[in-house]
Amino acid sequence: GVGLLGVTLALEWGEFSEKTTLTLELLRWVFPYLMLICLVAVAMGILNSREHFFLPALGAVIMNVVMITAVLVVGPTIHGAEKWWSGEKADLEQTIFVLAIAVLLAGGLQFLYQLPTLWREGFRPKWISPWADDSVRTVLKRLGPGVIGVAAFQLNVLATYCIGFFVGEHVVASYGYAVRLLELPQGLFSVSLATFLLPALADYAAEKKYGDFRNNIDEAARHLLFLNLPAAVLLFVMADPIVQLLFQYGAFGPEATERAAWALRCLAPALPGYSLVLILGRAFYALGDVKTPVKISIVCLVLNLVLAIVLVLQFE
Repeated sequence: GVGLLGVTLALEWGEFSEKTTLTLELLRWVFPYLMLICLVAVAMGILNSREHFFLPALGAVIMNVVMITAVLVVGPTIHGAEKWWSGEKADLEQTIFVLAIAVLLAGGLQFLYQLPTLWREGFRPKWISPWADDSVRTVLKRLGPGVIGVAAFQLNVLATYCIGFFVGEHVVASYGYAVRLLELPQGLFSVSLATFLLPALADYAAEKKYGDFRNNIDEAARHLLFLNLPAAVLLFVMADPIVQLLFQYGAFGPEATERAAWALRCLAPALPGYSLVLILGRAFYALGDVKTPVKISIVCLVLNLVLAIVLVLQFE
């Protein structure tokens, strides 16, 4: 709410460039998605703790279906197909706002489709003072370090984006496309496996079955490397045709393809490491240790910042 108010006041009294104004307008539209995605995450956590994994994982499918429908069906229906796909500036802004509304709709649907299963599991909405439960205080104490540890990859990506903005938009765009392609196998394999693994590791840790705890980590790491090592090799070797197939049309020409493919080749070798971080991070959390992942994340973030600044300046 405070952020939404701040953006509104900035638009009312501030003077910005056309691009910044459009960004702030979009931010005001999509701000409610933060609340929706938090509800989605809570619902996913409850269902995962009850060993429901497939249903919550379909949330990403809902998001993609809504976004694709907005672009391919809703937009052309409202504005006319020929005008919609013409690429004119005015229509581009309309496209962006259609997508912003689609994001909000998708967030609501992601939460609502989980409610029937939550209801069957005994979930009933009820107001309870959060401070009346000791477990809430424990969660809040671990929340900050836990967020930093889990968000290590995204923090590094955000830091690199910020550095890239000082060099040029083409650097940010190329890096962004490469990150999206890297996140595909990471989301399909790493995040899915880590989500499934955490409840089991937490049970083993609570029961002090450390042999089973280690065996689960070893097995998960082997399965993950079996999938993500070939994926990393494929992204590295096939970077150019992959980027060309997915992105090269319209204003995205051969030069943009070459830059994005080069960025993808640089990021691809990191895929196995990022994947193992998710598994090992869950292991620390299952043991109740939230500080170690934070320390490692801070070291990696500083190292990423230093190397990014040096290498960006060197190559630019």
